[in-house]
Amino acid sequence: MSPTGTFISPCFSDTSGGPSPMRLGLFIGFLFMFSNLTMLCAVVFGEFWIADNYENKKKNNMPPYSAEIHATAFSGLCMFLSILYILFTGMV
Repeated sequence: MSPTGTFISPCFSDTSGGPSPMRLGLFIGFLFMFSNLTMLCAVVFGEFWIADNYENKKKNNMPPYSAEIHATAFSGLCMFLSILYILFTGMV
């Protein structure tokens, strides 16, 4: 409603009640872009590690830090969501 009391229709609305091609295209485009963004986050957080030069030990011989474990778990979640969004984009 506008301040004068007249109805303002939503953007990209269709009077037939069904999904218009513009709405469907916007939805699929946003979903595809969001799936690519979550895949990028999965790659970035999957490569996260802390470079601690503690007594010149190699990284392979040191136990993982808590932040690295959380980053790996978040990376797995992002990859799962990315695959889920891509499959849902294909279904639409």
